[in-house]
Amino acid sequence: MTLAPLDAEGRAAFARTIEDRPTTVFTSHVLRSGDGLVYLDGEPDNYRGAVVRWSLMHDEPDGWGETAAIWTLLSQLDGWTCINLPFPHAESMAELIERDTGRPTRLVVDIHYVLNDPAPKLRDDRVRLVGPEDLPLHVAEGLDPDNRLRIDQVVREGVMAGIFDDGVLVGSSASLARSETYADVGIGVVESYRNQGLATTAASLVIGVLRSRGITPVWSTAEDNAPSRRVAEKLGFVEVDRRRYVVLADAGG
Repeated sequence: MTLAPLDAEGRAAFARTIEDRPTTVFTSHVLRSGDGLVYLDGEPDNYRGAVVRWSLMHDEPDGWGETAAIWTLLSQLDGWTCINLPFPHAESMAELIERDTGRPTRLVVDIHYVLNDPAPKLRDDRVRLVGPEDLPLHVAEGLDPDNRLRIDQVVREGVMAGIFDDGVLVGSSASLARSETYADVGIGVVESYRNQGLATTAASLVIGVLRSRGITPVWSTAEDNAPSRRVAEKLGFVEVDRRRYVVLADAGG
């Protein structure tokens, strides 16, 4: 099988098969925006397996469909360190990866939350919404070493609240990936500024903007990421689903 990503017409056809849920936000964002690559085993409206790679998280694709078909696709792709799957598929995927590559794997639970009620109104003079007029920003060393925040793109296309110290961005909450109904909210803070309520305050501002636009905020994090889970729960997010990552244990990170 020659592996080639779907074109715009194929993505549109595949998008019609994806239910709009908190767990499908990243996939829906790729299909809506074209910011990534989608590979199918089968036809867009009748597929056996799918691998969806958002360019921002190219090494962490989503998998949909039958486990064996997903692996058929994934095994032909380079640059991935894990695959995010429906919960029941993870163990069998781990077995396939270990059998065919000889590489060890580990399973990580991915918890998905949704916020149906208003978040608390929080305030801190160091935290504010960021607009295009604020660009370019002076970013603290260590906040975005892998250039995953895509600050300029988030500010222009999504929603971002920044945490500032003397004009330097030391943390943020941002939302870029969205579907018709939902938008993902994430946080990142330089270590020395954590445990001060700043991430919670920043996220509350982003949530307020999303809700004013009629969009439901969602949040996802690894089960063992206790700080992220605490922030989500402080803001009123409620767990609605779980998926699992199959992680290449020798890939680092």
